[in-house]
Amino acid sequence: MNFLKRFKFLIIASFIIIASIFYFVFKPAEPPRIDTITVEKTDLKQFVSVVGIVKAAQEVDLAFENSGKVKKVYAEVGSAVEMGQKLAELNIADLFAELQQANAQVLSARATLTQYEAAFNAEQAKLDEMKSGTRPEEIVIAQTKVANAQSDLDNQELNLETTKANAQTDLDNLYDDVMNTLNDGYVKSDDAINTQLDDLFTTGASVDFTFEPNNSQLEIDALTERRNALNDLADLRDEIGKTHTTNSEFDSALVVGKNALITVRDFLNLIGDILDGNTSLTSTDLSTYKANLNTARTNVNTALTGISNLQQSISAQKNTNTDNINTAQALVDGAEFDLKVAQDDLNLKLAGYTKEQIDAQIAKLQQAEANINSQKAVISQRNASVASAQAKIEKNIIYSPIKGIITKQDAKEGEIVTANTTVISVISEAGFEIEANITEVDISKVKIGNKAEVELDAYGNDESFEAVVVSIDPAEEVIEGVATYKTVLQFLDAGDKIKSGMSADLEIMTNMKENIIAIPQRAVIYRNGDRIVKIMVNGEIMEREVETGVKGSDGKIEILSGINEGDTVITFME
Repeated sequence: MNFLKRFKFLIIASFIIIASIFYFVFKPAEPPRIDTITVEKTDLKQFVSVVGIVKAAQEVDLAFENSGKVKKVYAEVGSAVEMGQKLAELNIADLFAELQQANAQVLSARATLTQYEAAFNAEQAKLDEMKSGTRPEEIVIAQTKVANAQSDLDNQELNLETTKANAQTDLDNLYDDVMNTLNDGYVKSDDAINTQLDDLFTTGASVDFTFEPNNSQLEIDALTERRNALNDLADLRDEIGKTHTTNSEFDSALVVGKNALITVRDFLNLIGDILDGNTSLTSTDLSTYKANLNTARTNVNTALTGISNLQQSISAQKNTNTDNINTAQALVDGAEFDLKVAQDDLNLKLAGYTKEQIDAQIAKLQQAEANINSQKAVISQRNASVASAQAKIEKNIIYSPIKGIITKQDAKEGEIVTANTTVISVISEAGFEIEANITEVDISKVKIGNKAEVELDAYGNDESFEAVVVSIDPAEEVIEGVATYKTVLQFLDAGDKIKSGMSADLEIMTNMKENIIAIPQRAVIYRNGDRIVKIMVNGEIMEREVETGVKGSDGKIEILSGINEGDTVITFME
């Protein structure tokens, strides 16, 4: 009886073991895990996170980031100003020319994109025609398109030649003024040294001052610079006497003239330093010499400005000529392309279409689409150049970073100012500000005027405040071996809760893009220099090459092209 029980137990146990093995060997495989998101338009923000300390607010000192001549001052001491109000600006005509050129390049790139899009549509229409067959009336239409395309090409080639001729004429008109401008500079410089300041020096083999300057080193420097100025003027006189036949020769002559006048200007400045010091001159002679010096300075500076302006005008005209010719050439290229498209279309209609021709047309259509995508990338680069030119302009303009009162205003219209030298001070209406030390890794992202969200340790996460960056020290401060830059922010609406000495956690918003396509960065695959995104289309996994832009602080990345709103993007696959 016990044997039967044991036998029965062994049978049941064996059956269970065999059934378990069968289950684990032959059980159905679980489907792979796939996480997806639906692409939507969103906002993308970039932040720099730092900590700081609350302190009593002080004046904000403002300076130009570049050196140059002050063009306009918009506020005086005692004026009430708003945040973002323009206070002063430098002469930035050359930068505006650069911005205009960058904008022209964008327009040219967009025009090319329009041509590519038109070519794509034409290739698509041609493919549709090839698949449906050609009718006699379509052949007539195709012949008319060829004739029209040839006429347009003739017109565009004539326009190109006219543009080239006008460009040369405009440039020649500027170069016609070169010798007159140089001669004017020579005459005024020669008058400055040999007429206006002639009474200051002895004649003869050894030239010296007719009075005793108080500073011997300035005396030596001035005599040396006078010899240099006379030598440079002699070179300028020789240059004026030459025959100039090419634009490069005229450009070189302008350089010689400008260098000579700079040397004369430096000499006049040394004379000014000597006359401003103690001398043995009588007050009457000193007054006369200073008046003569001022006349000389005015004349030389005017002549030097004339040479610089002419150089800038020639440079701007060359850029304009290049843009105009490139635009006209682009129109010729487009007309040639249109003629070729029309002729090919007619040839295909006359000959009929084989499978190989249809396949070739499909390839053309794909190439046309590739051209569109490539040109969109070019437009993005051109837009970046526009943004860069605009940023250069902004460096020559001072805006008030806060709402307050002007307490200092040293910028004078027409005056030359030095970069990073305080010219305007504004006292804030706010009672407190925040000082934070930002590392060199992050400081390049932060700019005056950036807004920040502030959380004070005293209040935790329950309450936040707004602040704005008002100043960034140009010199670094090394803290624990790391280069940092002191950055000051002022509260926009502090209220009564802010106390000096409070610790603050800051998130400074350095960039923001609104209503764009952005996806998690983990969804982008980097392969052989390309950026790939996997998407689900009708249950199938497909790959798309994408162009990326700004990376957000929330782990998302901007998508410039390659996927569209509503696409299903795969963010994770097992």
